[in-house]
Amino acid sequence: MTKTQINLLARLRGGSGRPPQSNRSFKPSFFVLVFSFILIGFEVAFLITFYNNLNRREAEVQKKHTGFTEEISTLQRELVKLKTQEEGKEGVEAPRVLDRLKEEGQNLVKVLEAVSQNLPTQAWISYLSQKENAVIVNGFAIDHEAIANFLSKLQHSSYFQNVKLVVSEQLVDSKNPLKKFTVTCDVLPINNGKL
Repeated sequence: MTKTQINLLARLRGGSGRPPQSNRSFKPSFFVLVFSFILIGFEVAFLITFYNNLNRREAEVQKKHTGFTEEISTLQRELVKLKTQEEGKEGVEAPRVLDRLKEEGQNLVKVLEAVSQNLPTQAWISYLSQKENAVIVNGFAIDHEAIANFLSKLQHSSYFQNVKLVVSEQLVDSKNPLKKFTVTCDVLPINNGKL
C-alpha cells in the first residue's frame, strides 16, 4: 500500500510554504494623525462652547433672580406704605363719615317730619326715600282730592321745590277703592341746621 501525504498547511499559508506574518507592526500614516488631531480639536472646541453657553445662561438666570428679588422687596415696601397710609386715613375719615351720617340722618328725620305735617288725614305714606336732595314719597289716599291737597301743601311749603306727581292709579278692591300715588320733590338747602 502506498501512503499519500497531503500538505494542508500549504493552503493556509497562501499556497506558498512560508508561514503567515502575524507580527506585522502598524505604522499610522501622517493623514490619520492629522485627522485624529482635528477630530480631537473639534471635540475640545465643542466642549468649550457648550460650557461657555452653560455659564452664560446660568449668569442670565442669576441676574433675573436678583431682579425679581429686588422687585419683590420694592413691592413689599410699597405695600407697607399703602397700609400705613390707609390706616392713617381710617383714623381721619371715620369721624368725618360719622358726622356726615349723623347729618344725613337728621336731614331725613326733618324731611319726614315736613312731609307728615303736609299730609292730609285722608292719605298715608307707605315709603319715603331721600337721595341727596331728591325725595320720593309713595303712599295711598282715599280719593284724588286728597292727593291734590297733598301736592298743593308740598308746593306751598318752604321746605320743598319741584313737586311732581309721578304715579296716580286706582287700586281695584271691592271693599276699599284706594288711590296709589308717587310724588317726587327736591329738598331746599338747609340753613343753620334747619330746613
